[in-house]
Amino acid sequence: TQPPKTFNNIILENSRCARIEKVIDDFKANKDMHKKLGIPHKLSLFLQGPPGTGKTSLTNAIANKLKCDTYLFNCTENTRVDDMVISLLNDRANKKAVYVLVIEDIQLAPKELYEGFFNLLNGSFAIDNCIIIMTSNMPYWKLDATLTRCGRVDYVVQFDILTIKTKVEMYDMYAQTRPDIYKSVREDFLKIIEDIPLTPAILENYLMQYLNQSGSALL
Repeated sequence: TQPPKTFNNIILENSRCARIEKVIDDFKANKDMHKKLGIPHKLSLFLQGPPGTGKTSLTNAIANKLKCDTYLFNCTENTRVDDMVISLLNDRANKKAVYVLVIEDIQLAPKELYEGFFNLLNGSFAIDNCIIIMTSNMPYWKLDATLTRCGRVDYVVQFDILTIKTKVEMYDMYAQTRPDIYKSVREDFLKIIEDIPLTPAILENYLMQYLNQSGSALL
């Protein structure tokens, strides 16, 4: 089992981690209000950005915070959404706890099968007590207009390559684990990568390679 991602060990620009964590806390706190209003207790998030920019890490952090079941569906051109819905509803029939439903690469789903997604979001199969997380390498506004209609998604979260600020934050987070290695070359290393386009996954992989070597090996 891999170590859990949390809101304390993922890096997002402009305090987005704190804002998203508050959205999750508000969702949990509003369950009774949803019930009184006759509205399904669900939250839908759309995570967009290139591969390796943190979409999966955020998804794992949300699931870890809630300590809940997580269902993962990868979209392909052969995806049968109705089968997915039936399978999910059957499994959740006698379960009342909050759960997370992740629909990865939603841009790959055939347009003729979008109806199944609509039913999940706010149609005849609208699910309850659930956080729906859709991910895509394609910008939200480029997807089919029926999927992006007002009310389908509650929050859109953009993921990008690291900025100078997030490079520093990520490096310093790793430096806390092995200050004897990372701190001695901090300024030189950050200067080298300042103008290099990096995703969090690339920088993490590079830093992990040198975890048990001398700091100079980073340069």
